[in-house]
Amino acid sequence: QVQKKKNNKKSSSSSQQERTVSVEVSVLSLSLFIMPRGLAAIRAKEARERSLQAKHQERVAFELQEMTKQLDMFKTNLEAFAKKHKHAIKHNPDFRRDFQAMCAHIGVDPLASSKGFWGQLLGVGKFYYELGIQVIEVCMATRSINGGLVDIEELLKLLQQQRGAQAQAISINDIEQAIKQLRELGSGFRIVRIGRNIMVESVPQQLSSDHSHILEAAMSTAGYVTKTMLKEKYNWSKERIAKNLEQLIQRGVVWVDKQAEVTYFWLPGVMNQL
Repeated sequence: QVQKKKNNKKSSSSSQQERTVSVEVSVLSLSLFIMPRGLAAIRAKEARERSLQAKHQERVAFELQEMTKQLDMFKTNLEAFAKKHKHAIKHNPDFRRDFQAMCAHIGVDPLASSKGFWGQLLGVGKFYYELGIQVIEVCMATRSINGGLVDIEELLKLLQQQRGAQAQAISINDIEQAIKQLRELGSGFRIVRIGRNIMVESVPQQLSSDHSHILEAAMSTAGYVTKTMLKEKYNWSKERIAKNLEQLIQRGVVWVDKQAEVTYFWLPGVMNQL
């Protein structure tokens, strides 16, 4: 009986080993069966993604081609419009401003250069360069009075006086375009906005933020500021007030009036508009 039990034990152990081997073989077979299907799915997914990407690129290329066609057509129509209304563009400042705004939407700047198709067609590129020279002349002539800072409306009046009644009409927008050309030449001219006013600055050294605040304060009076006013309005220190006023005095932007008990600092570039 002891021997029989030993034999049964061996038989049971052998059967268990056979079952274990059988399970391992089954798992291995299943893995070998599943693996190719998994790789195929990954490859199929990659193929779909490449196909979608290719279709997306085709759609983008088609849309770009259509936009280019529309843009070319718009430019062609714009050229026809410019030829038809050439006289109004050259002689009517408001029409010229609206035409330029329309061109800007498609990246065309017909008024910026005297060369090329637009310059030859409209003749306005040269007009802005000539106006720019006149802007320089007027600003230089008045710099000793206003320190190189003049309100753009005042500049328009001075330019109209210099050009005479028979000259081509100009607008504030024309002055801005002319100054834009001057800036590209590195002339030091630029447009600055002080509160609601548009000023033309014609000196190499640009106005600082503090300088702009002083100008804005002067616009709320008769064109002057005092140290007490700046202290109350901006809560600046005495040193900061003195430093900025001295800088503007040296540039000729501010005149000093010590006739009264309180010292007044007048800004001629602002006084002309009040």
